[in-house]
Amino acid sequence: MKGLILNGLKKEGSFYHEIKDNLVKTLADKNIKNNWIDLVEKYIEYCNGCGYCNMKNPGICAKDDDMQEIFPLMAKSEILIFVSPISFGCYNSQLKKAIDRYSVLGLPTYSVYKGELHHPTRYNNPSYFLSIGILNQPNKDMEDTFKLVSNRNAVCFFSNESESLIIDGSIQDNEIKNKISKSIKKLGVN
Repeated sequence: MKGLILNGLKKEGSFYHEIKDNLVKTLADKNIKNNWIDLVEKYIEYCNGCGYCNMKNPGICAKDDDMQEIFPLMAKSEILIFVSPISFGCYNSQLKKAIDRYSVLGLPTYSVYKGELHHPTRYNNPSYFLSIGILNQPNKDMEDTFKLVSNRNAVCFFSNESESLIIDGSIQDNEIKNKISKSIKKLGVN
């Protein structure tokens, strides 16, 4: 199984190394080959909704930036994981830019999924989707909003299973490994 981790955390930020080390190890223990991408080190432009990738040149983005190396990894991933500080209940801007560019992988047609119209993907859909949000301190409103946004993304990605994990400043370092393991287990990843 192949996994893709799109990380919006800065290396010097809270929990970066703990999350990366434990997540990569947990996936490796399950024989999941993964790619960890630090988006803050990539040049990613905003999607301007031009439609080039859907109508003019299907599957190809008009922008020539670092997303060109990420698109093939997205297309091949069976488990898709987002890691981000929570900003106003959502992902940070660097991860959000990458998410918005996901439309390159979609077809210009629609299909009904879970009672809603969505663009089906050109390639395999990630079977599993996990989002990990980081807060400095517990905040129920931000946590609820983050979980809602994550669940909506799982529907847009046509993922069979999804899970959201919140890590805040009150957590002990040794708890991070357990929370990550539990979240992967809840997804049903074998």
